[in-house]
Amino acid sequence: MPIQTYKGWQYITYYDPQRHVCVGRRKLPDGDWELIHFKDYLFEGNDNHNVTVLGISHNDGTIHLAFDHHGEPLHYRVSQPGVATDPDNIQWNASQFSDVRDWLKQGEHLSNVTYPRFVSTPKGGLLFVSRSGASQNGRITFVEYNPNRGVWSDRW
Repeated sequence: MPIQTYKGWQYITYYDPQRHVCVGRRKLPDGDWELIHFKDYLFEGNDNHNVTVLGISHNDGTIHLAFDHHGEPLHYRVSQPGVATDPDNIQWNASQFSDVRDWLKQGEHLSNVTYPRFVSTPKGGLLFVSRSGASQNGRITFVEYNPNRGVWSDRW
């Protein structure tokens, strides 16, 4: 999803006109948008498949972003813990987020990612769901985020 609400705040992710990945937040019901334009990544495609999505781990308050995928290596960044849990006391800027990664589990690079989604789990974690491979020969993959340890692990 490119938009989520958590703890009275709304979060969005999108590409700006300069083709940078952006993430924004505002306090509901009508706060001003605070926007981060990540200038270290440029979206160069022209494919509607290459969406940008976000997920929020309710247990540790991390915000997860995935973007620019259509049979591509993973493009992922994650915030520091607590960014979504205590938004009134967190300065909203790019330094709260990691650099772009091509991995969820350190040392295990993901390639051929399409249709990424983050799904919240009942215990406050996240699932990363995507298709790996081509449409005629692909498979759905699930990776689970453990907010107590701050790591991803294979689920299925």
